[in-house]
Amino acid sequence: MNGAAEPPVSIDAVLHGLEVVSIIIGGGWSVFKLGRVTERFEAGQAQMGAQIKAMQDDLKTMSNVLVELALQKQRLDAQAEHIVMLNKRFDELRRGEGLIR
Repeated sequence: MNGAAEPPVSIDAVLHGLEVVSIIIGGGWSVFKLGRVTERFEAGQAQMGAQIKAMQDDLKTMSNVLVELALQKQRLDAQAEHIVMLNKRFDELRRGEGLIR
């Protein structure tokens, strides 16, 4: 013990220490926020995936309905042709032009 007092900590050292601590806290906060954003993104992505799957199912159902509608139209067209042919034969028979077998 020489009796000499130890030099006080300089203001520059204190400021440098505070700067390092603030950088560490800021980095930790950024990592925390980035993790939360990533979680939200993944949740949104999963929800969009489910919606896309539902839309694909709806499109498949709509495709099946359109095929059934086209087949029904084809059947109705065939029936209409058949009715036209029967009306023609009926008219021919009524006028005495048709052939009865």
